Parts: sequence; structure tokens; C-alpha cells
Amino acid sequence: MKTCAFIGHRQMENVEGVKTALEVLLEGLIVDENVTRFLLGSGSQFNGVCTDVLLKIKQKHPHIKRVYVRVEYHLEDNQSFVGELYDESYFPNCAVGAGRKAYVLRNQHMIDASDVVVFYYNPSYLPQGRMGKNCRRVSGTQIAYNYVLKKRKRFVNVFK
Repeated sequence: MKTCAFIGHRQMENVEGVKTALEVLLEGLIVDENVTRFLLGSGSQFNGVCTDVLLKIKQKHPHIKRVYVRVEYHLEDNQSFVGELYDESYFPNCAVGAGRKAYVLRNQHMIDASDVVVFYYNPSYLPQGRMGKNCRRVSGTQIAYNYVLKKRKRFVNVFK
């Protein structure tokens, strides 16, 4: 069983174009490469788009598994949420007690557990929010992108 993870920005451009690109890409991964497990996070528009595309593709390929990798415990008992959008869900041990860093650690866990990572990564994207003194804003997606390069993992960036 091969695994694919999705990581992307909170906000996207060209949503319909990305959906179309994802449909073609995922069909190829499923049919040609036997990818059957798809890891998804939360909190971004890209994750929502990927979830929508996987729901559509699952009608044609019911054997695929959509897995929600949580960063919060409280969703563990919410089976209606998991059951509607995902086939299973888990909380990675690396994120236990990690606070705000939990998202970074969860993304690294997803990358390590995957054969291929699908990104929506715009190098010009700057996250919203406050900056501390002598700090520059870095998105979680950028951190994950740099990690995938460091690990020399296979990836596809659907940002155009």
C-alpha cells in the first residue's frame, strides 16, 4: 500500500484549476502507482480542496483510504466528523505536548510516512499574523516544503 500526503497554504488562488490538476494527478497515482492511502491535515483551504476531490474520486475508487492526521485530541471522539469526510483518523505521537509546533511536527510525520507528497506551495506566500522582533514570517507549508527537499522525498507542487 502506497501513501500520499497533502500539505498546502491556508489560502489559495485558482481553486478550480487546482481541483482539475488534482483529479488528473490522483487518478494517475491510484491507477498507475497503486497509491491507496491519502493523509490529510486541517486548517487550510488546500486541505479542504483535497478532501473534496478525494470524496469525488472515492466514488470511482472505493478502496482508497482518506486519513485525517489530527493535531488535537478533542476530535478523536467525533466519529460523525471523521465518518463523513475521512475513513480513519489518528493523532501522531510526535505532536503530543508540542503546542504550536504540533502542526510542523504533524506535517513532518506525514512526509516521513508518504511515498509522495502533494503540495500547494507558493514561494511568495506570506502568512497573516504578528511578527516578533527580528523575525520574518515563514509559512508552515514552506517549512514542510524545505523538509521534503531535505529528506529527498518525491513531491508534486500543484501551485501554478
